[in-house]
Amino acid sequence: PPRDTAAAISAACVLLCALGPGDSLPQLEVVPITKVGKLLHAREGSHLFFAELSSMAGAVARLLDHRSDTVRRVGELLLDPVALKVGRRLEAGALLRKCREAEHIIASVVAPEVLGEGSGAPGVSGGYTPGQQP
Repeated sequence: PPRDTAAAISAACVLLCALGPGDSLPQLEVVPITKVGKLLHAREGSHLFFAELSSMAGAVARLLDHRSDTVRRVGELLLDPVALKVGRRLEAGALLRKCREAEHIIASVVAPEVLGEGSGAPGVSGGYTPGQQP
């Protein structure tokens, strides 16, 4: 990767290694952009697909709006390699707002049971805490 992107990845790794036991990371399962584009373009997105998108948006939002300054900084640093991958610069505040907006829109049309609210479903509200056993 370009020098700036490599430096951002390196800095994020250093911060990740320094996380304390109270700094939990949101579980982030990424929905491939090609899948999102294909299903949206073909208007074939099911309620489960939208639940996946909502889960991903929520995890990104929790990362960028985390109570820990260190975890928030990791999220901001990782926007650089993401920008390289998608071909567009991303600003943390704008991405956070869009993720919250996407969650809200999806929650208004998809049943809470499908979104996993209150079910303890993995990947919906869980996260990883350093030292935690999988």
